[in-house]
Amino acid sequence: MSGIAPSSCQIRWRTTLAQLLLSRSRVNSGRSSKRTLRRSLRTSPAASSTDRRFATVAAWVLILWGVGHNVTIDILPLVSGVYVYEVDPATLEQMRRTVLRIPFNGETTAYLAFYGLSIWLGLSLTSVGVLNLIFAGSDRERTSRRAIYAVDIALVTAFLAIAAICFFVIPVIGATLALLLYSLAFVTSARAPTPA
Repeated sequence: MSGIAPSSCQIRWRTTLAQLLLSRSRVNSGRSSKRTLRRSLRTSPAASSTDRRFATVAAWVLILWGVGHNVTIDILPLVSGVYVYEVDPATLEQMRRTVLRIPFNGETTAYLAFYGLSIWLGLSLTSVGVLNLIFAGSDRERTSRRAIYAVDIALVTAFLAIAAICFFVIPVIGATLALLLYSLAFVTSARAPTPA
């Protein structure tokens, strides 16, 4: 014996394994094998936290995507003049000279509007990821989690459409990955037991 206490994850998996073995012994005593095994899997701690794991990974995808966007697209060019994408200097100069006049909002340049929208996008992605990371770790009822996951799916679908139309491959990959993970979280939360 090494003297190291088992982690909570090890304890949960041991509990799940014990439940499966117990259900298996019931199967051998004449009960319906498929029904008992399914019931055991649905009520196991592993099944009830699967949706949270998918949502946590999806939240981290959004956080990394948002921070990565702000660093590479916004901060790096403004601070060092280094662009991770091809930029025509004449286009940048034209954007600096182009004035956008918005009724009741004043005026700005196309350059500042572009950077403002870009910073807003990165901060929005990061914020949604952080809020969902907090939510995935909270003890909410399954129906509340499913409602949030449905909103996440709609939001990330909108991000995916915008990325596919306006941006490059990396945002499309990020949005697709987040959409897949939130969809899996939504589906697996339907199978998780409702807390007593």
